Amino acid sequence: MEYFKNWVEILGNLSLVIGIPIALIEYNNNKQKERRDKEYDAFNEMDEKFIHYQHLCLENIELDVFDKPDNKPKDIDQNQKKKELIIFTILFSIFERAHLMYTKQKSEVKKKQWSGWVEYIESFIDRSNFIEAWKESGKTFDMAFQNFMNEKINLRKKSSGLLQNNKK
Repeated sequence: MEYFKNWVEILGNLSLVIGIPIALIEYNNNKQKERRDKEYDAFNEMDEKFIHYQHLCLENIELDVFDKPDNKPKDIDQNQKKKELIIFTILFSIFERAHLMYTKQKSEVKKKQWSGWVEYIESFIDRSNFIEAWKESGKTFDMAFQNFMNEKINLRKKSSGLLQNNKK
């Protein structure tokens, strides 16, 4: 009986020695999976919002709100200007969401996502209708995002001014 008791005790200790590291590895794997799932969910949510914006662009093709600006934008009436403001405000909301989700993140995936969003935002900065819409509705967004956008706009104005002064 003593012999059996010793073996049970050895097996119990062995299961602890093996079981604890296995449990820790499993816990770590589950946490990594949760983090990847959250990143995917965040990406998917942003993608859905972006696709919605693209549909708005398609439905309002007469407005210059798509990411590729019209070479010769048409004159638009007051109702169309209001629609353009609303569509750009939706776009600002998407940009704000990306800013809140991806800035100051440690994850390489999130850093890459944010750099893509910054590049996309910068593609709109030279457009007068975009800047006018920002002047109209930009005050309603998160302060950190407002600061980011205003900084981008001001930097572009300065660099455009420098370019024009150098051409003279």
